[in-house]
Amino acid sequence: MEMTLLNRTLTAQEALDWGLVNEVVPDAQVLPKSMELAGGWRRRHAAFGRTKRLIAESLGRSSGRCPRERDHRRAGRRKEGLKAQAFLEKRKPDFSG
Repeated sequence: MEMTLLNRTLTAQEALDWGLVNEVVPDAQVLPKSMELAGGWRRRHAAFGRTKRLIAESLGRSSGRCPRERDHRRAGRRKEGLKAQAFLEKRKPDFSG
């Protein structure tokens, strides 16, 4: 809450202590460590989707998103779809229904 309301910047150590990051490395090790992590992810990419789905299902969310977020995104797509369709047809958008 503090970070959200006050927009306070954390030190690397604070981020580690708060559990926001898994590891802190010296500047010179950032690229080698990033490449090491990326290589591991590349080898296991297929498992990530299944794992994410299982976690979402265990939380009662089949889509992996909160219902409000999902509904908001759908409404936005519908609205944009209407605008694009109206634009293509060179008419004023109809937002009824």
